Amino acid sequence: MKKIFFFLLIFVFFFFPHKTGAQEKPTISTNQYERARVIKVVEDGSNKVEGITQPFQILEVKILTGKNRGEIFIIDHGKNSTIKDYQKVKSGEEIIVLLGKKGDKDAYLITDKFRLPSVLLIAIGFFALVIYLAKFKGASSIIGMIISLLILLKFIVPSIAYGKDPVVISLTGAMAIVFISIFLAHGFNKRTGIAVVSTFLTLLISVLLSYLFVELSKLSGSGSEDAYSLQFGTFAGINLKGLLLGGIIIGTLGVLDDITTAQSAAVDEISRANPNLTYKELYNRGLSIGREHIVSLVNTLILAYAGASLPIFFLFSVLGNAQPLWVTLNSEFIVEEVIRALVGSTALILAVPITTIIAASFFENKK
Repeated sequence: MKKIFFFLLIFVFFFFPHKTGAQEKPTISTNQYERARVIKVVEDGSNKVEGITQPFQILEVKILTGKNRGEIFIIDHGKNSTIKDYQKVKSGEEIIVLLGKKGDKDAYLITDKFRLPSVLLIAIGFFALVIYLAKFKGASSIIGMIISLLILLKFIVPSIAYGKDPVVISLTGAMAIVFISIFLAHGFNKRTGIAVVSTFLTLLISVLLSYLFVELSKLSGSGSEDAYSLQFGTFAGINLKGLLLGGIIIGTLGVLDDITTAQSAAVDEISRANPNLTYKELYNRGLSIGREHIVSLVNTLILAYAGASLPIFFLFSVLGNAQPLWVTLNSEFIVEEVIRALVGSTALILAVPITTIIAASFFENKK
């Protein structure tokens, strides 16, 4: 009961960001989006626009939500606008439409396909697999994951939107995520406490590394298209470099808890297998296991960043003939991804000896 009360206190603190003397939370005008279902594909053809073939569809659509719920509309999808083949829809498919006006009458524009039911089904399958294999700890880890997302969405993002420092907010939120998610997933015990402390220490080092690497590489935080667009309009006052640093901190956290919990458990098990081991023996044996983690996880981490940044690799081949390779490599959006990967990998490497030192000092034979 005390644990539940403790977590509730953390919720109250993090899920209600307070205003400071900084800017007010920005207001964003919202458009009226509705769900709809394609009843019939009335026409499916193509037009020639400046010599290029463009597909189009005329659709009979039933509106499922909003003030026109249940009504049938004919929607032009691509005839007076440009769509790609993958944007074409089929009869019976659910879509998202945007309400507008055509003269004095309501009209709709298709904006996207409705994917949430499929994603929900996949997520349920994932949760069921985790719970089936990991039992109670699997359920606890899912709760921890949900809390982590809530901290991100209810504390970190709103606080940054209020104008607070992105680095301070990201670090504070990351530490809360570490504390809650690791203890929920692995329980309140000595090895988990060691993992939490090790993650905190490594996270602080990663913040310093982030500052250093970003400054050395002369990054401004505006390398990505999304970040660049934040310079205009509602979020123009946000510190883009701070946002970049905050993103690196959150990204680094994703690999740290894995290595610290595994390393702490490894040293604990070595100590249980041979309680007579000294600190030095425990450290050396634990570090031997940690080196294997480093070799595998660094490669995994780099591939994860590379997979997320696959369009960048495509640009290498596209821009290779337009400009020298070194110019492409020097561009900010590519350097940003490199720095993200390097900070995460460096933090991962440092987490191994840090966790091993702390764990060995706790589990050593003190006789």
